[in-house]
Amino acid sequence: MARPEAPIDYTVPELGRLAEHLRAMRHKARLTYADMALYTNYSAASLKRAASGESLPAAAVASQYALACLVNSKDRDSFSARRVKLLHEQAAEAVEQATRRARGSTVLPKPQYARDPGDLSGAMRDAWSRAGKPSARAMEKAVGGHLLPRTTANVIANGHSVPRDFRQYVAFLGACDISGSDLAPWFRAWFKIRRRPTWEEAYTASTWLDGTARMAYWDLLVKEADDSEAALAEVCAIIERVTGKPPGTIPLYAVDDSRLVGMDEPADLEVHGKGLREGRPIRCAA
Repeated sequence: MARPEAPIDYTVPELGRLAEHLRAMRHKARLTYADMALYTNYSAASLKRAASGESLPAAAVASQYALACLVNSKDRDSFSARRVKLLHEQAAEAVEQATRRARGSTVLPKPQYARDPGDLSGAMRDAWSRAGKPSARAMEKAVGGHLLPRTTANVIANGHSVPRDFRQYVAFLGACDISGSDLAPWFRAWFKIRRRPTWEEAYTASTWLDGTARMAYWDLLVKEADDSEAALAEVCAIIERVTGKPPGTIPLYAVDDSRLVGMDEPADLEVHGKGLREGRPIRCAA
């Protein structure tokens, strides 16, 4: 009598679910691993390992495992076989994320100390290392190849260049799991090292920045301006163009100057000529 299989390893849940589904298919087809090896190009040991949950099987192994079960199953459940592909994709992504977490650096990137493009490049490399050094392919997939092609991601991650423009800069940081109000110190570093955007450029950026990232961006446009009253008027005009709301009360997010990374929860801000302060909502003069 054959020994029972070892329990499935659910250390990576998605990998465990793939193994569970593969085992269920084999049991339904009433096949041994030796039987399945006759229908595939893989050994019984390789097929058994594919359904262990301990490691990610190659896509071809999982596919042939499912095919062997399908041709020997009475009801020919093609949906079950197709589901193997989806579960394998989910498991592959989960394994990559787990690997990234395991190799992530404990060094905190410090864009606030960047003085020139070289310093900024070093801070971006630290951000990439802290994110677990994701592959260029994974970064391209995370934010879109039109924003961050894998060749460009690789060059930036290895410290050979800085992004060509602000949107590519934000895309790279997003692929390193930096988003929302955590982008505030990175915005300030870009303003300092590259240049402050024109108001039309600021409007364009406001159309694609999301949520708290956009609010932090608006906040810094006022705080970093030489003439905060004029900057406030420009930001209010941008807010109206982007949101479609007339001048009035609009909630923003407070940016913590001590860290320049923002708050987790929204806070009301009161706008005066000198900038944004925690307190009442922003009021743009009509």
